[in-house]
Amino acid sequence: MKMRKWRKCLMLLFVSLIL
Repeated sequence: MKMRKWRKCLMLLFVSLIL
């Protein structure tokens, strides 16, 4: 459950970095 949220946060951070 928590891992899913972490993965989403990580993806968001990655997208922000690329953007």
